[in-house]
Amino acid sequence: MRLNIKNLSDKPNLVSFEMQMPQSLALDKSGLKTLQGKQLGNIPSGKSYEEYFEVHARPFIKPGIYTIAIKAIEHYNTYDFVEKVVKKNIEIIVDE
Repeated sequence: MRLNIKNLSDKPNLVSFEMQMPQSLALDKSGLKTLQGKQLGNIPSGKSYEEYFEVHARPFIKPGIYTIAIKAIEHYNTYDFVEKVVKKNIEIIVDE
């Protein structure tokens, strides 16, 4: 899965993200890691951050549609203060 976060404002922003997997999916082969977060630092205006993640199904997963929740967080001066949060849910289809 590819995650792309772009700064659409006219000034650099201090940004972090959080990604929450559903119970049936994980970010590692063992099936234990369902949450990923990272502090990205200052992203200049118009620039983007991109990272790739492997998504793994846990044993005995049922076919269907699963939702991954992603939050991009804009901070004020330090990571202690939140200025804006943008949430997006994406769907992954699991096949047999």
